[in-house]
Amino acid sequence: LLADTHKAYGQPLLGTLKRLWNFWPLLGVCCGFGLLAWLPFDLWLASLDADTRFSREFRLIPGLLAGVAYVGCLFSMLLLQIHRGALSAEQQRLLGRLLPFAWLRSYCAARHSINRDDSAPKICTRRR
Repeated sequence: LLADTHKAYGQPLLGTLKRLWNFWPLLGVCCGFGLLAWLPFDLWLASLDADTRFSREFRLIPGLLAGVAYVGCLFSMLLLQIHRGALSAEQQRLLGRLLPFAWLRSYCAARHSINRDDSAPKICTRRR
């Protein structure tokens, strides 16, 4: 990832590291959800005999729980990006079309803006 980003932007290594640094909070969210999903499953599945653990019927519930954890992880990363003001103008427009909820607009207003660039379109407006 470091080498590809460095080549794509053709900038000094420090500039590339600064670009990648913005993604560390998202990695933390993924690792947190990974541990929260893996540890209980590991302890639960280790307590079962092999026939039960590997049966097709038994895999349905853990599979559904893993799907819920995955959606929760994605939603948490989205909220983190909104909170940090790290969405691009295009992402903001898409989010405004997909999630036209009042709570999202009020959260944005509380954060003053999603993107710190005042020329970019916002999904919510700053009250002055």
